[in-house]
Amino acid sequence: METKREGVKDAIRGYLQLQFHQKLDSAYEHACEIADLVFLALGISEEEQDRPYEVPMPRVLPIVELDGKRYFKDERLGEFRNVENPHDVLRFQEKRRD
Repeated sequence: METKREGVKDAIRGYLQLQFHQKLDSAYEHACEIADLVFLALGISEEEQDRPYEVPMPRVLPIVELDGKRYFKDERLGEFRNVENPHDVLRFQEKRRD
């Protein structure tokens, strides 16, 4: 699995190759230097740089039953959506302070 550091370096190397038509080794050396400077400027630790890069994937929303109907529970949007009818929406409500 490719690390974040490798992904950034590969992207920069590809850019340099297109822009300057340099040899692979030379472009890679420049890419490494530029990537290290970018990570330093962003304050990204070496440990973080070496973590595997994971592409975010969609996840399956949990299904709950309310009043005999099945709803998707969408935390991000703060609502329940009917599994059969997406127009049937129940918004989350904040608890009232009495």
